[in-house]
Amino acid sequence: MVYYNQNGRAYNLDEKSFKGGGEGNVYDVIGQPSLVAKIYHANMLDAQITAKILAYADFFKSWDSNFRLYTVPPIEPLFDSNRKFAGYIMGKLVGDYVPLSSIYDADVGKDISYKNKIITAGNMCVITKLAHDNGVVIGDYNQKNIGVDPTGKVHLFDNDSFQFKANGKTHRCVVGVPEEMAPEIHKALKKEKADLKSVSAPVYNKYTDLYTMALHIFHLLMNGAHPFNSRIEASKLPPSQTVSSATISLLEASQKAIFIFAHPTVFRKPPKWAPAYEILSPELRNCFERAFVDGLNHPEKRPTPDEFYSALYRYSQELIEYPCGHFHHKSYTGSCEWCRISKK
Repeated sequence: MVYYNQNGRAYNLDEKSFKGGGEGNVYDVIGQPSLVAKIYHANMLDAQITAKILAYADFFKSWDSNFRLYTVPPIEPLFDSNRKFAGYIMGKLVGDYVPLSSIYDADVGKDISYKNKIITAGNMCVITKLAHDNGVVIGDYNQKNIGVDPTGKVHLFDNDSFQFKANGKTHRCVVGVPEEMAPEIHKALKKEKADLKSVSAPVYNKYTDLYTMALHIFHLLMNGAHPFNSRIEASKLPPSQTVSSATISLLEASQKAIFIFAHPTVFRKPPKWAPAYEILSPELRNCFERAFVDGLNHPEKRPTPDEFYSALYRYSQELIEYPCGHFHHKSYTGSCEWCRISKK
């Protein structure tokens, strides 16, 4: 397959894609092993995505070298033989990466150390700050777009979904995973009865990124638990309720700030496969409270990357080792939570 850049330079693409998705397929560039090309599905092409990728080619040049190390932005747009926009060229990721989601509930002590999870959490703060410092709103900050290298550094994939402003125009992020989106996004979409593409104004911003950053950090520290996971203790339900009627979805809990880890009720508790919330330092628990409860009506109260990074660093320095070899914060006085979980 042959596609062309704006100057008419030809790129020969492998006939078989090595990665596919809802938006398009990714192909190797023949003779240029450091490059790959993303070609959009025909039904995904519109004026909005075309304008965005055309603007991206200049925008990414303003990024600092640190941010470029951990991203794979569109380098230049590609056109078919009829000069119709089709996709773009980007750098090829080289290295050993695992999906962030595979680390969430990895066996602590067997597959990964808890301290390494904290390092990865800290690097979530680093990449979020780098994005914002370079004029990027990550937007679709979902776990499938995040890779982690052996040192715990975080890399962001599918950068064409980034939101940015160029020449006075905001090029929006129009995709996202509902369970990982800040509650104010759902509120805006519901109010207009719209989706991410048709809503009247951009719904992603740095505060929505801070929400999802906090969510990923929570996943990492709490054995893969979502902050709005909960379970029902049927024996403690009032007669008027059943388990079915008392159960709430992640989306409903997030939109009502029902953060059971911090505020359990008589019959609604955190899941048993998650460690006790008290293994976290008081400072980290305060960060999560700000992110998931205070931030519901005041998104600006969510911790910044610097605040979260500092809390994580102090947490790592205040861990104590139990006789079993696992680590808990010095303020925690219970038995080993990781041993309890591993026995289930």
